[in-house]
Order: sequence, then C-alpha cells, then structure tokens
Amino acid sequence: MISSAAANILRRSLPSCPPLPKTSIQRFSTKATVPPRKNISREERAALRQARKQQAAQSMESETVGASSSSSPTASSANTATAAAAAAGPIKKPMDSRIVFGLGLGVPTILLAWGIGDENSPPAQVAKMIGLTGLIENFSDQFAKPHKEKLLPNWPVRE
Repeated sequence: MISSAAANILRRSLPSCPPLPKTSIQRFSTKATVPPRKNISREERAALRQARKQQAAQSMESETVGASSSSSPTASSANTATAAAAAAGPIKKPMDSRIVFGLGLGVPTILLAWGIGDENSPPAQVAKMIGLTGLIENFSDQFAKPHKEKLLPNWPVRE
C-alpha cells in the first residue's frame, strides 16, 4: 500500500511501530524490472531482420490493396488487387518538411533582399505603398540620429 521509501521514513520516525509486512512493500514497488537479455547469433538476428522486412512489406501491400479494393470492389484475389494498385499510380507521399521550411523562409528572404537592394523593384514599391518603408526608417532613425541636438555641454575653457 505504501512505497518502500515511505516505509523507511515511517520506521525511522516511529521506532515503536511494528514492522510492515514484506509483501505490501514488494507488491507496490516502483522499481522497473528489465528482462534478461538473450544472446542471439548472427543468423538468428538476420532471420529476425528478414521477418521484420517481410512484415513491413506485407503491411505496405495491405494498405495499397485496401486503397485499391475500395475503388474496385470486384478485385477478389491479391494478384488482381496489386495489379489494380499498380495501375492506379504511385502512392502520394506527404510533402517533405525541408521543402516547406525552405520555401517559407527562402521566398520572403529573397523578396526582402530584392526590395532592399533595388528601390524600384516590385517588393520595394509595395512596401512604400503600404507604409512599411516609412515605419522602418522612423524606427531606425531612433537609433541612428543623436538623442539631442547638442551632445556635449559648453565647458568653460581654461587658459
């Protein structure tokens, strides 16, 4: 019912308590047990790898068969189903995330560089129309221009 750490704390704090039965501590132990590792020969490992490959190929085939059988209900055998799947065309894969990231970051960067490099470019003209150029210039002027007209006070000159 309680963990072994809690049982140890209780034993130390209350020495007059009767000891807890071992079964309750062992039953609720939070320690994970790892099964012993089996020694596998190279041939057994190769056989397991081959079995996993076959299982993966069968699952991929069953997915394509399921997709093609829904479109052609008359396909009764696996051979006709696989032929129908091959005739339907390749399986569409989702778009690679590197392409999405490259386009999402690359295209705006190229347009920005084009707009900065050429003031008569279409991106620069759009930025002027929506007022983005003015906002950027005002923001950069806060850092580029001096805070006051006179930076140093007039100190008396001693001769």
